Amino acid sequence: MKFNYSNSHLKGNFILGIVQLGIGIASLLTGSMGLFFQYGWILIGTVTLTQNYKGRKAPYLILENETLLTQYLFGYKKIRISEFNEVEKKNNSLILKSEKKKKKVWTWLAEKHTPELLYAGINKILSERKEKE
Repeated sequence: MKFNYSNSHLKGNFILGIVQLGIGIASLLTGSMGLFFQYGWILIGTVTLTQNYKGRKAPYLILENETLLTQYLFGYKKIRISEFNEVEKKNNSLILKSEKKKKKVWTWLAEKHTPELLYAGINKILSERKEKE
């Protein structure tokens, strides 16, 4: 299963990137800030817009073969669901728990029904694994 970023998150991220680039370019043209801050704003705006582009092209979360992949700035972070015993649904996240570790997966960035579908998918994987044991 693939879960994309929500459109409202992508729109807000795009506007933030444009504003950051605008501040950097305006300060560069007027010379009102130091060079560090001028190029810093341009760099931050570019990174934000790059992240926005990547979010539009690739899904935020991928659940497949007992593995949950979460998109980060540089690639995906892999979480093996087989290492956990239970999943707990919170307001803006899912918490995977075992005896030794705890892992939080943020779902507020994703589409509206992602938390329910992701919770059901992970619960199904965990229950199937318990039946095998």
